[in-house]
Amino acid sequence: MQNKIDILTLLSYHEQALSNLYKAFSDKFPQEIWKFLISEEIKHSEWILSIMDNVIDDSVVFEPRGFTEENISSSITHLDSIRDSCERGNISELQAFEYAIKFEEGMIEKKFLDSFWSDSSGIQTVFDNLKSETELHREMLKIEYESFKIDKIDIDKQQKLVYEKTAILGLHAEYEQLLSRLYKIFSNKFPDEELWSFMAKEEKKHEAWVKQIILKMIEGTIIYENEDEYQDNIINSLVDLKETIKDIPEKDISEEDALEIAFSIEESMLEKEFFEKFSLDAPLVEQILENLKKDTRKHRDMLDKKIFSQ
Repeated sequence: MQNKIDILTLLSYHEQALSNLYKAFSDKFPQEIWKFLISEEIKHSEWILSIMDNVIDDSVVFEPRGFTEENISSSITHLDSIRDSCERGNISELQAFEYAIKFEEGMIEKKFLDSFWSDSSGIQTVFDNLKSETELHREMLKIEYESFKIDKIDIDKQQKLVYEKTAILGLHAEYEQLLSRLYKIFSNKFPDEELWSFMAKEEKKHEAWVKQIILKMIEGTIIYENEDEYQDNIINSLVDLKETIKDIPEKDISEEDALEIAFSIEESMLEKEFFEKFSLDAPLVEQILENLKKDTRKHRDMLDKKIFSQ
C-alpha cells in the first residue's frame, strides 16, 4: 500500500507544478485563461495540503487503482520539462493549449483523485471539488482552444473581463458547495431529520448548475445586469457562511437554531436576488436560473414549515 501522506504530498506538488506551467504560458502568451488557471491550481494545491492532518487518523481511505508515487512523480517531471521548453521559447501557443488540455484530461483519465475517499463530509468535499473543477478547467480550455484555432487573434479587454466575471460565478459555486457542507453538518448532528440530508444533496446539485452557467458565460451567452451588486452580495454572503460553518462545531446548537440559520440563509438568497442579476440569450441557462430560484423558494418554505411545527 502506498503511503497516503506521500501520495497526497505529491498530488499537492503536482498541482503546484501545473500552476508553474500555466505561469510560464501566461508570461509568453496573451490569453487571460492562463492567469485564471494559475490561481486555480494554487488553490487546488492548498486544498490538498489542508486535509493532510486528517490523513494520519485514517479518516482518508486510499485505494491505488493503478497509479503510484512513480506515476505522479513522472507527471511532475514532464510538467517541469514542458515549462522549461516554454521558457526557452520552444513551444507555440497552439501547443500550450494542447499540453494543458492533455494534462487536465490526464488527471481525470488516470483517476488520481478517485483513489481517495472519506466519511468526513468536509474532506470528501475537497476531493469532489478537485475532480469537478479539473473537469471544468478541461472544458474551458477546449472552448478557448477551438476559438484560438479559428481566428488566431489575441484576447481583447472584453475577453479579459469575461474571466474576471467567471471568477465571481466561481465564488457562487463555492457558496453552494459550502451551503451543502453546512446542511451535512446539521444532518450529522440531527440524523433523525431527513430534511438536512435532502438539502445537502440539493445544494450540491445547485453547485453543478452554477458551473454549467460558467461555461455559458465563457461562450458569451450570458452577462451580468448589475455586476457590482452581485459581486458584493456573493462575497459578503460567502464570508458570513464560512464564519457560520466555523462557529458551529464550538456551539451546542439546537435543531431549532439550525432551522433558523438555514431559513435565514435561504431567505437572504431570495432577498438579494442572487439569480436575477443576469441578461442572457440562452434558454438552457434561463431554465437553470429559474430552477435555482424555484428550489430556493421551496427550501425556504420547507424550513418555514418545520420552524412553525416545532
